Amino acid sequence: MGFGMKSLTQFGFVLLVVFFALISSTNGQACGRYYITVSVQTLDGKPIKTARVDLKVIDTDETKGKNFVRDKADPSVFSIDYFEGHSFRSFHKVTISAPGFISTENLTKFTSCENRGVVVKLAKAGSSSPAVWSFQNNVNVKAVGSDGKPVEGVTLTVIDGHNKPETVDMKFGFAYFTVPSGEYTFRFEARGYQTKNERVDLTKLARQSVKVELVRQETSVLTGRIYDAQGYFVPDVKIVAVSSEGKRFETVANDEGVYVLILPFNKYPGLGTFKEAQFDLIVEPWKGFLRSETKGFVFVPSQLGKMYLDIALRAPPPIFD
Repeated sequence: MGFGMKSLTQFGFVLLVVFFALISSTNGQACGRYYITVSVQTLDGKPIKTARVDLKVIDTDETKGKNFVRDKADPSVFSIDYFEGHSFRSFHKVTISAPGFISTENLTKFTSCENRGVVVKLAKAGSSSPAVWSFQNNVNVKAVGSDGKPVEGVTLTVIDGHNKPETVDMKFGFAYFTVPSGEYTFRFEARGYQTKNERVDLTKLARQSVKVELVRQETSVLTGRIYDAQGYFVPDVKIVAVSSEGKRFETVANDEGVYVLILPFNKYPGLGTFKEAQFDLIVEPWKGFLRSETKGFVFVPSQLGKMYLDIALRAPPPIFD
């Protein structure tokens, strides 16, 4: 992804292997030892050599008695390390302070074999500016239907705080990727399902798991037959329905001129009545027939589950010498 997302969804079935290897066991990777490194700076990026970084317990102590250690070569850098297999199951706190600067803290869960590099920029005392935490966060995403099974063909759009979108193809309903820390909107789209937007807070120093349930989109069928001016049916014609939001739904008439469009409609929540939807219906030009367009066609779910619309194509007017 353009802003640092390393999507594994490009590799098909390998995604599942990697995904489950990462989440099923803290021993999913062999690393021997992993490290968390924190660099403390001013807001303009200068090192703060008098800073202090501490790992503090909130409820359950999983620190094994360890704390961050200052680097001898660069006193603005601190690190802590753990052996492979040791992960935090509960949140702890990382606190950072320095004389003349406003202290800051963040929640963290260390995960076995996830090396992390963190940059924290402190604001001077008396400043109204907040501290800035910068690091990469790993995200596991799963999209399921009402039956709890993964939904295939989901497109995930990750939108950052600057409204910059990046797209992930969620093969098999799963994705695993890395993004910079921050707050995001995850938009899930899949054919036959309602679009779902999920706010995701990735400001904590911890791997995030996101699981959403997608709701099937209410749909009905628009069907009919394509004729010419003599009443003969016309096969292989392309029909397009364009919604008021600009979404396109396409189909091609079969050998007997019959087309079938599966179109969505909206339902008022909690009510037994339905909301109509409007589409512009377009018949693409084909073998000498003119393009046809019907604007604002009102589409509702009929009692039979279908609406019928036959379309007659027009030929171009004759040219006389």
